[in-house]
Amino acid sequence: MLMRRGRRLLSSCALPKECPERAARRDLMSVEVRKAREAAKADAMVRRGAYAERVAGVRICSDLERPIRFAVVGGGRMGEIRCEHVARNAGARLAAFVDVRPASAARLASRHPGCEAFVKLEDALEALHVDAVWICSPTPSHSSLVAAAAERGAHVAVEKPVAMTVPEIRAAYAVCHEHGVHLSCAFQRRSDAAYSAVSDAVANGDVGDPRSIRAVFRDHPAPPPAFLADAGGDPFHDLATHDLDFILDLVKRRVATRDDDDDGGGAHEQRPRQRQPLDDDVLTHHQWFRDEGYRRAVAVDKYHPDEVYAFGTSSTADLRDKGVFDAATVVLKWKKPALDIGATLDIARGSTYGYDQRLEVFGTTGAAVSVENAPDANFKSANHRGVNVGKLVHSFPQRFDHAFATELDHFLDCVRGHGAPKVTSNDAVLATTVAEAAKISAERELPVKLTTNHRGDVLILDP
Repeated sequence: MLMRRGRRLLSSCALPKECPERAARRDLMSVEVRKAREAAKADAMVRRGAYAERVAGVRICSDLERPIRFAVVGGGRMGEIRCEHVARNAGARLAAFVDVRPASAARLASRHPGCEAFVKLEDALEALHVDAVWICSPTPSHSSLVAAAAERGAHVAVEKPVAMTVPEIRAAYAVCHEHGVHLSCAFQRRSDAAYSAVSDAVANGDVGDPRSIRAVFRDHPAPPPAFLADAGGDPFHDLATHDLDFILDLVKRRVATRDDDDDGGGAHEQRPRQRQPLDDDVLTHHQWFRDEGYRRAVAVDKYHPDEVYAFGTSSTADLRDKGVFDAATVVLKWKKPALDIGATLDIARGSTYGYDQRLEVFGTTGAAVSVENAPDANFKSANHRGVNVGKLVHSFPQRFDHAFATELDHFLDCVRGHGAPKVTSNDAVLATTVAEAAKISAERELPVKLTTNHRGDVLILDP
């Protein structure tokens, strides 16, 4: 009775009027939100127009509102990672998952509402409207999958390397160009905040010109011995290409953006820059060139390393008997009129203390910039036994989680016509060529020289 009476009393009471100031703030916020959305749309259209000439002939998704529909191929770790990122991105929708194993395809597709399972990419592209394909299958399958997607008008992102050999890499880019779609090779360091900051600093001349570059890549956890004895026994193509691509792009970017007034002198001798004030249009173009335009502005003979030396080691007698390296050191040497650089890469499987990823660039001004390790947690314990800061992040899915998301965002921009892939065909070819030179050097225990032919292709000279 009391409860019913309480309800009658509550229903008979008039609701309090909204505070006029709060209502005004709400209305103002609605206006500001609308303005922000309109500004974002306008900016998107401007960026699309700015790229129209640079990516002429490339298909774009004209509907800026709807999510880009993806098919992801390959049920390994990278396939699962890409599916998760596509599914949680507001600008994308996971429409299909493809794996040659029906059970694997069904299992992963069932995790994502609205995602259908297929065993062949061609079937998925025929059955569904797919805007883009992300290929995470083993490298030998890349070439046929890239061609299948491109021929059906789908943009393509592919895990490194694009294909097994240099001719296959060039053919993959050619078929995508022929059918007017983008081909984006996934080197996630290009999208990582720390690595991007180092690249920006070097491009801006914060260290002058690079003199030495040091990279450390120690994987965690160690892969099973069977993997190492099979396809995973090549640390040069499987591991080193990530750092090789980043270092090669960093050097290219510095060559392209080096100030004409900089004499590239020794440490502490660099002349201050003398720049005239730039108007907004010139400044905008200058920034675009520094961030993106440089990628296709420098001939490869201006920045490729001249010599590669590498050696590998095996941690067990079984791996040694099979000729399998699970650790390696790679040394790159540039001896050009404007480039005098040495780079070292320290690569290993099986770090016990977490995923170890570091890079440092030391320059002609005596300054240095670096990427440091990411801790698993910002924890520190100090007592009579000493100071303990705990382990590093567990592995690459944790270390590069944000980079994977940023990489996907950039690819979505490409599909919508707002940009072009960060890794060019020449970049993909050069990273594979240098990795192959390192492999040859380690197998023959000799330095390997690189040169270019009349077409500008980088060639490995027989040691």
